[in-house]
Amino acid sequence: CGNWSLSSAVSGEENTFAVFVLDGCGYVDFTQEADHAYRGTVEYPEVSFLDGTCFPVSSTEPSVELHAVWAGEQYCNYFMDAYMFSYTLTAVGDATMHFSLSNDLIYTTPVLVVPGPLSNLSTVTGSALTAAEAGVPTAFTITGIDAQGNALSELSSRDIESLSWWVGMGEMDSFTYNTTTVKDGSVTVTMVFTSMGSYNLRVYVVDEETPKVDTIVSVMAPQPRSPTVYSQGQPEERFEHSAVAINNM
Repeated sequence: CGNWSLSSAVSGEENTFAVFVLDGCGYVDFTQEADHAYRGTVEYPEVSFLDGTCFPVSSTEPSVELHAVWAGEQYCNYFMDAYMFSYTLTAVGDATMHFSLSNDLIYTTPVLVVPGPLSNLSTVTGSALTAAEAGVPTAFTITGIDAQGNALSELSSRDIESLSWWVGMGEMDSFTYNTTTVKDGSVTVTMVFTSMGSYNLRVYVVDEETPKVDTIVSVMAPQPRSPTVYSQGQPEERFEHSAVAINNM
């Protein structure tokens, strides 16, 4: 609870808070109206952007109303001085919460809404999903998206642990050289197939049972390549760790 704050929220997660009605001396205020007189919203600012036309376009995410969860009933709240409200935000970005009693604003705060955890809505793209050449690096990229469709700006260690992939022929494992690069909200997997053939590639995102991608990669034999011939601009000699001069000519 030490880190709890109305100034931050996670997309798709419910937030709940309580309101205790007290007078200026800190006692229960009997003069307040019923719970329906309380109103609260979370509003997003208007955003302007260019959509390829000559004029800027403005848009605003819909406001989110605060929902009264509990209005203090029976002996638990005999004096009707405590109320609970909840709200769930989906759009990420900067927003502002307003909370009022009748027409009197009693509380306002900026709210920073961040994406939720990685979900199965994430996308998997790249040439490695269809074809490759033996001995030549190829790659696919997993772009993180939360359950509300928001792109992730970064991946947590738990997000990364929920990603996996498998390469095989039929149901037998196949050996490939893999390297993984994590940048912002995406993971790029670079693979090198050691021999030609048709390989099964399965990529799992969050769900360990059902693959997000289940495809066959056709790996062709290594292709011959012409040697590099320097007619001009010959590279300078360089020294390796063995201190032996290497002449590329």
